[in-house]
Amino acid sequence: MLILLSPTKQMEFNRHSRFVPELSDPPFLREAFELNGLLERFSPSGIAGLMNTSEKLAESTCALVGSFGKGDCGRGPAMLSYSGTVFQHMDVPSMNREEWEYAAGHVRILSGLFGYLRPADRVFPYRLEMKTALKNREGAGLYPYWRGKITRCLAEENQPVLNLASGEYGKAVNWKELKVPVLSIQFREKKGDRYSTVGMYSKMARGKMAGLLIRRGIDDWNDLKDLDLNGYIFNDELSTEKEWIFSGNWRM
Repeated sequence: MLILLSPTKQMEFNRHSRFVPELSDPPFLREAFELNGLLERFSPSGIAGLMNTSEKLAESTCALVGSFGKGDCGRGPAMLSYSGTVFQHMDVPSMNREEWEYAAGHVRILSGLFGYLRPADRVFPYRLEMKTALKNREGAGLYPYWRGKITRCLAEENQPVLNLASGEYGKAVNWKELKVPVLSIQFREKKGDRYSTVGMYSKMARGKMAGLLIRRGIDDWNDLKDLDLNGYIFNDELSTEKEWIFSGNWRM
């Protein structure tokens, strides 16, 4: 079973960790440098327009683009280097060697710049979301650039896919081409008789679920039904064969 995750904008490269694996090269390192080369053509104001962000953030993004892959830039294993909400709730720094070995065979991270990452793949600081309309040799955005490559990687791994990626990154996969079972997970907050998605809680729950799968070495997604994710539990009534819903009230 592959556990598919989205990256986070936040990255850290100096965190203390119980175990740090030997770094490996990302499958699409050449493509990452190619896309970074396209970003190098933009001025800070151009980056601000492309990424719909502030001039200040655009300037820091340009600095990342300029130092990408060079000796003085940060680097680290992908699963440890992403430090946003999902990965915080996975508590990656506390994972031991055995848990990293499980993750190596089961966790895959989608990325706007690197495409398809394994936990120990070497990443550098960057900022490029999958939805960015960056023109490239495959089309007007990153979806046409990555969709075929990512889909082929998943097909070649030939394992059932547990989709914990966000909608933005899930669209980078051509799900219809996969010949393996795919199960998507959604999280709903209960308010009275109604259920709704709360973005922050969903991110926390995705991280909590991924962390539990790694720590318990779960290979059968039927075992997910027994998980209590800080108050979210499996909801059989709302779930379908291809999309399982976990609902309840998130405990802060």
